[in-house]
Amino acid sequence: MIVWRLVASNNRVLGVSATGFPAVQDAITAIRTVRDGTSTASIEVLHVPDRDWTWRMHGGEGTVIAVSYRSYKRRIDCRRATERFAAAAPYAEVDPAVGRRGRFWSADQGVD
Repeated sequence: MIVWRLVASNNRVLGVSATGFPAVQDAITAIRTVRDGTSTASIEVLHVPDRDWTWRMHGGEGTVIAVSYRSYKRRIDCRRATERFAAAAPYAEVDPAVGRRGRFWSADQGVD
């Protein structure tokens, strides 16, 4: 399964795909959905017992299209993380490298 992640310029992960995808092209399509739909999407901040605060982004039909990479001790920190994700997502570029278990391949080489 292939997942995408949105990474800030300082290499911190801002958010990840809500699910895995069977092919690179499916993941790229999902990235475009998030990138193009950020302005109309809703982001929900949740308190999960024993896991602190997390967030998830809902697309047009209520489908979860992105989630927080980690949990946060404080609600305000989680809310700030949603703001950073929403600010960066519309400008996201697709990196041609596909990583797997610490190794990277070019997307045009394929992934098994």
